[in-house]
Amino acid sequence: TGSPVGCLSRAVSLLRAAGQKPQAERLYMRAKGLTWEEDAVVQWSSPWHTCEVFLPNVATSLFWPRDHERIAPLVSAVELSAKAFAADYAKLATGGYFTGMYPGLAASGEWEQVTLYNGDMGWSEQLCAVASATCDMLRGRLPGEHLREFYFLSNTEEVAFVRLAAGTHLRPHNGGSNMRLNLDLPISGHEGAELTVGDVKKSWERGKVAFVYDDCVDHEVKHSGFHDFARLAIGFMHWDAVDALTAMRVKKEL
Repeated sequence: TGSPVGCLSRAVSLLRAAGQKPQAERLYMRAKGLTWEEDAVVQWSSPWHTCEVFLPNVATSLFWPRDHERIAPLVSAVELSAKAFAADYAKLATGGYFTGMYPGLAASGEWEQVTLYNGDMGWSEQLCAVASATCDMLRGRLPGEHLREFYFLSNTEEVAFVRLAAGTHLRPHNGGSNMRLNLDLPISGHEGAELTVGDVKKSWERGKVAFVYDDCVDHEVKHSGFHDFARLAIGFMHWDAVDALTAMRVKKEL
């Protein structure tokens, strides 16, 4: 957005995307020193956590262990349904449901997506009629789904099939909030695809949720393989945000 924090967040990301990491670090330090009526303008906890919407009481990390007690149930359910997800992806792909996403983020190649759920629309009846197994399995499993009316951003929680063409490079970017964590289940074509979160590089494993990462952190994707890379991408609300919002709703503070 055009807010001061939003402009600072975007500027830091653009500097990183341009390979100007020292300048990005200096801008981060300057932003941390800004105050308004004696209050800090930004609440960022590290040079990597520079998203616009940053809640200071939400724990941060580049990656979270897949066996964390608040993550493991979702990871297990997703991996057990890998074949059903792959079948639903094939239906959506052959049906021509994929559309291009955020062309400005692609330094090369193409990013396409089919979004089954987000905060604006909830679960898409049209798309869930096609990808019924995916919607049936995940409906009600997102930890913050019952708090949808209080999402800060439309993508605070999201379920989508994502397809990257061979040769695609997505510039460093973040999801705009530290309320969201991401997990991916590769379906096909993951060979040659690499994710960088902060300064840590990771590779996907077919049929497995190999890692869970913080959407607030700038992340970059490079796909140097020879085939389209398809995956199920799930964004879900951080448990600290879930607990805080749930408590506020119980106390009728929302």
